[in-house]
Amino acid sequence: MDAQPLYVSNTPVFSGGIFKGNHNLIIIATEHDSLYAFDADTGVLYWQSVLLGSGETTSEPRFGCDQVTPEIGITATPVIDRNKGAHGTIYVVAMSKTSTMAGVVYHQRLWGIDLGTGQDVVGSPVDIQATYPGNGPNNGGQGHVLFDPGAYKERSGLLLLNGIIYTTWASHCDIAPYTSWIIAYDETSLQ
Repeated sequence: MDAQPLYVSNTPVFSGGIFKGNHNLIIIATEHDSLYAFDADTGVLYWQSVLLGSGETTSEPRFGCDQVTPEIGITATPVIDRNKGAHGTIYVVAMSKTSTMAGVVYHQRLWGIDLGTGQDVVGSPVDIQATYPGNGPNNGGQGHVLFDPGAYKERSGLLLLNGIIYTTWASHCDIAPYTSWIIAYDETSLQ
């Protein structure tokens, strides 16, 4: 676990579709791409969400960098909006990979998770994608730098400000090629 645990007071909680009352929660995000909601007072686990697509696993440490080991999943601290959705929403970035015949495909996704149930919110998850005019590393040959999900980790905590979720991206151990990124998403549409 690298992300900061989050405390949320007096939250309506549901387990298996059954209302369990309002509880103080501790939200835990792990490098194993799991998100947990525990009762802050009793330690009871109310829900767990696994943020992996079908056939995916967490990423291995990249480029021989051992800053995050033995796997990379959820590194950055999520952000919570108590007023979004039916019970509040947790926004979290998770890294994963898929092994194919052609090689390994890396994914970075922004997830919206219902705070009361642990279920995906409508439109979630979205793949992190970006291009920017320039000639830096990972240039697509058309005058644009391309975001490469395998080359970056989302380390700083997510920021939610005026309905916009901000993500910030760093390299793995400053090993080239990389470019710094700040990528923002609309909280409502996740676009």
